[in-house]
Amino acid sequence: MNTNRPVRLRRGVSLIEAVVALAVMAFGLVAIVGLQATLRSNADMSKQRAEAVRIAQEEIERWRAFVTLQADAGVDFTDIADMPDIQTVGLNANYTVSRSVPQLQAPAPKTVAVNVSWVDRTGQTQTIALNTAIAGISPELAGALVLPQNSGSANRVNNRHPLIPRKARDFGDGTSGFVPPQGAGEKVAWVFNNVTGLIERTCLVEADASTETLSAASVAANLDSCDTSRTAQLLSGHVNFAGWQEQPDETEAEAPTGLPLNLDMKLSLTSTGHPEPAYACFDDSPQTPEDSTGPVTYFCAIYSNQDRTWSGRLRVLPLAFSDQASEAAWSIGTEASEHKVCRYTVLADDGSAKSKNSAHPLDYSQEGSVPGASLRDQNFLVVRGSHSCPADALTSVDPVNSNTRVHQNGLHPYT
Repeated sequence: MNTNRPVRLRRGVSLIEAVVALAVMAFGLVAIVGLQATLRSNADMSKQRAEAVRIAQEEIERWRAFVTLQADAGVDFTDIADMPDIQTVGLNANYTVSRSVPQLQAPAPKTVAVNVSWVDRTGQTQTIALNTAIAGISPELAGALVLPQNSGSANRVNNRHPLIPRKARDFGDGTSGFVPPQGAGEKVAWVFNNVTGLIERTCLVEADASTETLSAASVAANLDSCDTSRTAQLLSGHVNFAGWQEQPDETEAEAPTGLPLNLDMKLSLTSTGHPEPAYACFDDSPQTPEDSTGPVTYFCAIYSNQDRTWSGRLRVLPLAFSDQASEAAWSIGTEASEHKVCRYTVLADDGSAKSKNSAHPLDYSQEGSVPGASLRDQNFLVVRGSHSCPADALTSVDPVNSNTRVHQNGLHPYT
């Protein structure tokens, strides 16, 4: 019996195969290590850039947080100027901060620039730059973004509320004075709050007083005549007169060619709670016939109720010239010898209770009234009674909207 068995061949991994496998794995590990290094470098750079942006933003906000517009107390607008470079120690880098102000024309917006530079781990110099503009607006209006869009408080003219008459004289103490157009005799002067735009004082001044000569001292001299117990909201605009012969079109509505007539403004309030008198209106309508075209400017002070909202309808009241009998006053109607009053408005109808009063509806509504806000540019166009109120559609070619609607024609509801 044969007990010898064949020897089986032993199989295994050769040395060369093992070396190749190790080499492949080594290359993979090197790639992973390189990837980790790159990720770490990018994360480090991102962190440095974020910190540099934060430092630049802090410098800009430090400039923006001025206290006054004038150099009288605290940090003022004039302090926004070029400053020397500073060094700031960050979490993983040291930063050089450069600050410059290319424009210095106060109170116009100032352009400010902040550059932050540092050296990264590779020895390369990195830089970020932030540029912005800082407007010369009083800090008390910092919350203007939460105001209604038609309040106007965010759009300041001459560093005061835009609804204050442009000709009003700034007293330099946060108030402005204005003498509305009046006849002979003792005059009424209004003192506006530059921030709110409200009339906070109604005073009697000398007969020869005017807006140009009015001052805080002259108002103080008549302080006993000032009513400070109530505020008032301003309602203002123009009354234009179209040419008498031809049917007026949108061109005539934009640039009326008619001669001005004598008139008064009458306000019929439907809101309640107003002190007496509830309002006072003034205008510069001619007392005698004129031979030059031009609008009549009017100003009405509506004395505020507790809610500082109001509603009602404003009308044009025809008057005769001073050298004529009262019966000679021009009249409102639809006949060729009469006149019709149109109102400038963007509305396609007479307006609803929810229409904004600034859009000039037929009747100002309580819902459309912004509390404590005044109204300007509430303009009218007087045309021939037999003519229609000119309409105008806003186009890109002609961006001026001179659309009008009937406001008074002697017939209901336009009485």
